[in-house]
Formats: sequence, C-alpha cells, structure tokens
Amino acid sequence: MAANWSDLSTELKQNVVGRLDLMSRHSLRSTCRLNRFVVDFTEFFVPRVRVSVKDSEFLIMIHTGIDKFLRIEMRIGSGGKTIIRKLQNSYHAKDAIEKVLPSTPRYHAAQILCGLLSREKTLIGVMEWEFEGGIDVKNQADEQTSIQATIAKIVSLVNFFQKFSGKSQIFRANKLMTSWNLNLDMEACLKQMFVQEDLRKIERVGLMTSTTSLTPAASCDSYVPLSGMGIPCGTNSVLHEYDPMHWNMFMLVSCQTPGFGVLRFAQFNDTAKELWNSVKEPIEKISDKKYRKVCLVGTFNGRILMMHERSPCGYWVYGILEKNQRVFEDYRRLNFNSCGLGWLCKKCTDPFEYNYYQNLGRRVFLEPKWSGIWQSGVNHETKALSDKKNVAWKCYKEDEKMKKDSGENSGEGTMVQKMWGFGNQGVEDISQRMAESVKIN
Repeated sequence: MAANWSDLSTELKQNVVGRLDLMSRHSLRSTCRLNRFVVDFTEFFVPRVRVSVKDSEFLIMIHTGIDKFLRIEMRIGSGGKTIIRKLQNSYHAKDAIEKVLPSTPRYHAAQILCGLLSREKTLIGVMEWEFEGGIDVKNQADEQTSIQATIAKIVSLVNFFQKFSGKSQIFRANKLMTSWNLNLDMEACLKQMFVQEDLRKIERVGLMTSTTSLTPAASCDSYVPLSGMGIPCGTNSVLHEYDPMHWNMFMLVSCQTPGFGVLRFAQFNDTAKELWNSVKEPIEKISDKKYRKVCLVGTFNGRILMMHERSPCGYWVYGILEKNQRVFEDYRRLNFNSCGLGWLCKKCTDPFEYNYYQNLGRRVFLEPKWSGIWQSGVNHETKALSDKKNVAWKCYKEDEKMKKDSGENSGEGTMVQKMWGFGNQGVEDISQRMAESVKIN
C-alpha cells in the first residue's frame, strides 16, 4: 500500500525529491511551505547553464545531461509584450511551446534564473554568459566605446538581478565562462553574482571553425596571475584545425600575457610529432608515464621557457616568460590541470564536459543567431569567413547524415518525456511521479 506524501518523514521526502528533475522540483516547491522547505534543502546539481544576451533578447539553456537541455528564448513581440519560446532537447521551432507575457525579457530572464537556480543546495557546474559588443568591433577606433557600452550593460543587468533576487550573491557555480569578446573588467562584474566560496575558475572561450572538422583539433590558452581574481582565470581559443600560424599565435599570447600560455593537441598526430621532434633538448622523465623537453626562446619581450610535455593522454606545450615563472608555479601548486590536455582528454574529463566542448562547433550552425562564441567576429563577417561557414555547414549536414545512417541517432522520433512546463503536464503529473517514487521505496 502506497503511503500518503504527508505521512512521509522529511528524510524520505528528500529521497523522493532527489529523483525529480529540475522543473518537477520547481512545481512541487510551489505547492506549500513544507514542500518548499524539502525542495530547498535537497542537493541538486546542474552541469551547465548558458545565458546569451543580445539587445533586449535573452536565450537561456539549462543543460541537465548529455544532449538533455531546456531551451528558453525571449524577445519583444508586437505591442511590446514578451514572446517566450520553450523547447526541450530540441532546436526545431516545430517542437516549441510559445507564450506571450506582459513584462520585459529581462524581467522574465531574472524570474527563470533566480527562481530555478538561486537555491542554497543548487550547484551549477558551469554558468556561461555571452554578450554582444565588447572587443568585437569592425574598426579598432571603436573598441573603447564598445567596451564601455558592454560594461554598462553588464553592470545594469547584474544590479537588476541582485535587486530582483534580494541578494548580492545569487548563484552557486564552480566555473564562470564568458565569450571571447569580453574582458577582465566585465568578468569581474559578473563574478559579483556568484557565491565566492564555490567559484573555482573563470574561463573566456572563443571558437575558430574549420572547413574540414567539426571537433576540436587543438586549443590555445592563456592564464593570468592568481592575484587578479583570486582564482584561476584565463582564455581558451578552441581550434578546429591546427595551422602553423597558430604556433605564432601561441607565441604571441605567451609573450603578452602577464601569466603564461598553453597549446594543447587533441591527438599526437604527425603535426604534433614534428613539433615534439623539433626540440633538440634531452627528454626528462617526470613521472612513470610523463615526459618533458625544455628549451629557451628569445622574443621581443624577453626569453620564454618552452615546456613540451607528453603523456599517454596526449601532448601540450607551456610558454612562460622568465619573469612570469612564479605565476606558473602558483598554478602548478593548485594542480589546476592534473591532465595537461584539460577538456580535450576523453579519458580524464567528465563525460558531459568532454561532450560539450566536442560539440561547440555545431552551435554556429544550430544557433546562427546566438553564435557569439564564434571568434571570427560576429559583427564583421567577410566573404571569406562566410564561405568558410558555408563549407563547414555542408560538413555538418554530412556528419549528421552519417550518424543517422549508422544508427547513432536511432532514438530520434521516439517519445520524449517532457518536463513540467515544457509539455502538457500539470501539477497532477508531479503528484503521480511522487506516488510512483514512494512505491519504489
């Protein structure tokens, strides 16, 4: 015989709530004060949340697992009202549910983000913010004006969210991620919204697409001193193909950063082997399976320590100005990347995180309106870049067809269990799900 919900102990209720998805929890939370208490004090982890802001429009992506997400778009429609489009695990308009509401997109964005994710026991793995503008300008002379305008927009949004939620530190997240066109001042503004004890890293990401590959071939990163933000903070250029010019880019980054640069290769292929073999210094064994070659290179900004390292995971190179070696050692003491490949390593990276980065290139094609992460410059696309995107789009379509033919997407077309608020379910569905969970126990 199934027990009534009201007869269960708080501990058992939390066990049941732990089986519910995000929207089911939110629905249950709104039924009564006791249920709100149970939900609010039950641990919940959200792998990634992405917020994109464009003019007065918002896109919110709440990722709950690999290929599992809630997608909410908000824009101003006719009569000044907000049109909200909601999708679950889909990018296709035919699968969307639309609502028209009277308040502004910014208000509804705050309502959704603060209402769903600002809980003491809710932890976000990565919270990603994208804004247009910043350093993405057509003419260099306009950069400062654009930067100031973007900072003002971010400050206004942060203040609005803090006022709406009634607290300065709104979200618990392990990592803050931003798009390539932002800078440290903008990230410092966004950082104010996070519970500082939980925030472990800030990362700025840009994507360089390819006509031959939809998955990353390498990444070119840089890190700034820990004294700046108090936590690891850096930039990450995701390269979908490796070109010799990227070595020059890596050297320039290593020369100009106040910290150090890193070039990582997804595979120890012929290009990587050639680079490793070009270093004529002795091989140093630094652990059972890790090897290193070190050389000094003169540059316009002083000598750079080039540290080439290999392991069964792959191959990566650190570029450290001699005067910045202390910054590098500070990061090493933190063991900030136990595997030198970071998210490029399938073996050492969390499966969700690995899958997310592997599919970043598809964002340019699945979400052409929200492709601010594309480092080509969304405000000044040239014909050459447009042609490159078209060729890559063709590659994407062929890749998807190949997956479908091989049966990888055999689940397509099957019925997807819709979360509360993203289908036709009501509160009664939540009650039914709770009853089923109690029977299981």
